[in-house]
Amino acid sequence: MKKAAQATPNKNLVSERLKHQWSQKEVAAMLGTTRINVSRWECGFTTPSPYFRQKLVQLFDKNMEELGLSSPGSLDISALPFEHEEGDAFDKVPDILPEDIFKTVREVVSAIPATGPLRASAAPPVLEETFFPVLATTAPLSRFTPLLDRPIPLRMGTPTFFSLLSLGLSLFALLYALLALTPPNFFGTTSTKQQDTTREADIERQYFQSSGIGISGGSFIFDTYAGRTDVTRKEQAAAQLLRGNTSRAIDLMTQAVSIDVSDGEIQIYNENLHVLQSGSAYITIVLGLAIDGNEKDLIRARSIMQAAFLLQHEVNSNGLLPHGLRLRLLIDNSGSNNANVAIAAQFIANRVNSGNADHIVGVVGWPFSSQTTNALSSITGVHLPMISQTASSVTLSGIDPYFFRVNPTDSQQGSALGVETVKNLRAKSVLLLSDPTDPYSVSLTNSFYDSVAAANVHVVVGAKSSTFSEGKTSVQDYLNDVIPTVLSNHIDLIFLAGFDGDAVRLAHAVGLSMEKYPASKEALANLSILSGDATATSLILGVGTGPDAALARQFPQDMRRLVFSSFASFGEWSFVHIPQNEQPTFFTNWFRTYYSVTDSSASELAIDGHAILTYDALQMLVHATTLVPGTLSGESVRAALVSIGHARVPAFQGVSGLIAFDNRGNPINKALVILSVKSVNNTNKIVLQQVIGSLISSS
Repeated sequence: MKKAAQATPNKNLVSERLKHQWSQKEVAAMLGTTRINVSRWECGFTTPSPYFRQKLVQLFDKNMEELGLSSPGSLDISALPFEHEEGDAFDKVPDILPEDIFKTVREVVSAIPATGPLRASAAPPVLEETFFPVLATTAPLSRFTPLLDRPIPLRMGTPTFFSLLSLGLSLFALLYALLALTPPNFFGTTSTKQQDTTREADIERQYFQSSGIGISGGSFIFDTYAGRTDVTRKEQAAAQLLRGNTSRAIDLMTQAVSIDVSDGEIQIYNENLHVLQSGSAYITIVLGLAIDGNEKDLIRARSIMQAAFLLQHEVNSNGLLPHGLRLRLLIDNSGSNNANVAIAAQFIANRVNSGNADHIVGVVGWPFSSQTTNALSSITGVHLPMISQTASSVTLSGIDPYFFRVNPTDSQQGSALGVETVKNLRAKSVLLLSDPTDPYSVSLTNSFYDSVAAANVHVVVGAKSSTFSEGKTSVQDYLNDVIPTVLSNHIDLIFLAGFDGDAVRLAHAVGLSMEKYPASKEALANLSILSGDATATSLILGVGTGPDAALARQFPQDMRRLVFSSFASFGEWSFVHIPQNEQPTFFTNWFRTYYSVTDSSASELAIDGHAILTYDALQMLVHATTLVPGTLSGESVRAALVSIGHARVPAFQGVSGLIAFDNRGNPINKALVILSVKSVNNTNKIVLQQVIGSLISSS
């Protein structure tokens, strides 16, 4: 097995498996190996043998290079990549359960030729994959010669010396590997599942050290970026926790919380340790998200973690789980690269497959459709319900019986934006800008197009095929390619299926054009930019330290042409005239927890749609546990989620609206809002324009 420094994840292999929406267990079954072996191949700790390399090529219909596999060559047992270390022999033997021994013996015997020697290259795959590498490094052949002092009859023919030697070595290699090399407690007190858990913890630690991704209940710290003032205490606490010093870790985490009360990550970890220290039984929900140095990702991730802690603390303080259970949260961070989401999701699946010592009953995340797609097969493959708070692509509808979401789909959102275009913005000619590489952008654009085309609005699709790329198209690109198209086609609305930074740059490009080219001023003066929920962040108000936030602060007048949808808004309950004392406690708890003095303007910026919907997604899983009559498991919680809003089980009242799921995992008539940027007392504010759908029950 490779060292941590040598292991390189085989992302090609992971990607191909996910394209087919197969779990590691399913791939293992099709290949005739174990899930652990597939996991090791994908993580880069071992490489498949020639036999399995060929089977992988056939399974995925790809060549070895496309699968990230080197040329198979010949099997040379003296050159296999294993190093003997003291106490490491068992790590070289894959997980073989007692019932597998008999199957292995049968395969060895059936592979013995009628005459002639048994060669390593002719060994059955289970032997080739497991025991020959062990013998090559830890078992000198001389150890077996005393066992060959009496003849062993073969099935046919006259045995040669090599046949006898090969047969003896094969059979006794099997016994040696299972008995002599295995620790004394292989069939004793330490179970295979416990060993799996330890092995998975090692893999998680190696990924965290090399890539910054991983799954953590407090042992790893992810948010060490600008704006955090408690990083030293957080890292000291994690180090103490890894050493097993829980009381010291709690002390340091408490200090970290007092330094930075707005740090949702450390609040979650601190609550986790108090749950463990209490000795109470608990369940665990995993929070899947991307925490990295990108400012926009960081704003989103921090609000998600803040909302998650609020829910966790409320559940534990008020005893909202059945049977006196308490709630523990794990943070599963996939980092800046969406390709790592599959690896991060596999951490969850591996923990469940290794005995589920964490008592995981569900997953909330990931926020974006592309991330959710990458994570889905690993999570649902181990029968855990997965609820995304904001993944809206229509391609996710009905994709898996274990997948749900609390946000409206792009179909509903695109239709609502189409109505806004026609009835309120009164646009006659629309330019569509969509990124073909992002499922969110594509599905939102398609739904919007269907809506406005039905109303006979003139639609222009893109200025050039290369015009718009999420996060990459610059202000100058918009000036060069988009503005001329707007002017030549008399466009009065641009539909931008992108993100907040994209909207800021496009809005500033329009403002620059009016300033530089006075002739365009009249044509562009009333131009609106319409976007979806990914624009609904505080970045468009200038919150942050990056270049896009700086543009929004420096040119606030340009931002006032932005109109966009969101799945939730801070002020929607007041907008529909619900009295303050009847509104969810989420808002007052947020102020009380994260602001020592109530500052409505600062709080309002932080309570974005991602925070509200994360809170609701967690609420749904918690509520589902209260509907389970028997044992809590991924399967029973999923069944409870399906029942909500049907038969005698009422829809759940969330902060973002009434929530019940249809037979494709989508929320039924879920509320969404239309927002815009307005000047209020010479300061830009996000202003609520209308609420669409069911916010509260009509009964």
